Amino acid sequence: MPSSSKNDSDLNRPKPQANADWMRVLDSSATQIAKPGGTKATSAQAPLPDVAGYQVLEEWGWGDTGRMYKARHLERDRLVILALIPDSPPRFTHRLERFKSEYERLHHPNILQLDEAVVLNGQLIVTFEHVEGRFLKQWLRRTPPSVNQAAAFLEGLARAVQHAHEQGIVHGHLAPGNIVLAIGASSDRPRSDAMPGSLPIGEPPSTADALLTIPKIADFGLAILFAGPEDFAHGGAQDAATRLEYQAPEQTHAMAAGAEPAADVYALGVILYEMLTGRPPFTRATETEMRLLIQSQPPVPPRLFRPWLPSSLETICLTCLHKNPARRYRSAAALADELVRFLNGQSIKAWPPGWFGRTLRWTAVAALIVSTAIFGIWAACK
Repeated sequence: MPSSSKNDSDLNRPKPQANADWMRVLDSSATQIAKPGGTKATSAQAPLPDVAGYQVLEEWGWGDTGRMYKARHLERDRLVILALIPDSPPRFTHRLERFKSEYERLHHPNILQLDEAVVLNGQLIVTFEHVEGRFLKQWLRRTPPSVNQAAAFLEGLARAVQHAHEQGIVHGHLAPGNIVLAIGASSDRPRSDAMPGSLPIGEPPSTADALLTIPKIADFGLAILFAGPEDFAHGGAQDAATRLEYQAPEQTHAMAAGAEPAADVYALGVILYEMLTGRPPFTRATETEMRLLIQSQPPVPPRLFRPWLPSSLETICLTCLHKNPARRYRSAAALADELVRFLNGQSIKAWPPGWFGRTLRWTAVAALIVSTAIFGIWAACK
């Protein structure tokens, strides 16, 4: 069985150099160190939009589908997070009812709740519950998470993904740019009783016990609206090569059908990889190069970048990133359960990938066969 590892590692250490063999792999495959995402840089602050029925207060952040704003719904007098998708094509209007009906089925603490979605004067307006916080991609640029934070955040996200899958909804575009870290949720519970997927943030001791950082998926339903590559040209979404960084190999084929649940498990693995190493597994400038890398190149093991990472967490990450969907965790719930075992210091169920993992598996099988044979011989001789 794979052994459990100590979970007190901290990622805030100097980054070691990967060994020469793997650096040659990086060079030959043209995989590059990615710059962590953040807010979109502008030379001057963009003017706040004028939206009927809302008082737009300030820019909240820049997500994968464009700018999001902190706004007040004038009629109901409450704060919301408002996303604008200008010049929305007619197909968005046709998908809107399906988008709203599917999102209404999603009720989970790690999913940002939908407030309303309407099209006004050709502009799609989507509002969500208001939370204080920032996108995960911005947070990664400022503060690399500890090992336990990364595992706990991903466990909460995996629970949310499993909830959606049970409603028949697959996200298909999970990325740090559509995950919000909600900061400042009140809790009277001690640290050890914090809800899954939430940990006290790094505030002064007087407030750390009362404040939680809870990861929330911000745009589950937008995957319905942004159904094709052409749709991502709207709302300031990333370029095609950047979007591919978080997509599973089966999604990168030209004739790929809609995403399956295994694709979300893969994307969760990419997010975990980036939290652990500061970069996605594959990064290239062109869409074609990205497709080839994702389909054929194995990811560099995270411990070659950061040797102090627990081997069991690396195994969890690489299991999510298996090219064959059948070799990944069978569900997001299975991934979440594995992360709980890691956080509790228990042995995980997954085997390391590659020849070492195969050797361990065959050793375990051989030991079982030998012990069974010995027991049979002993029983026959009695």
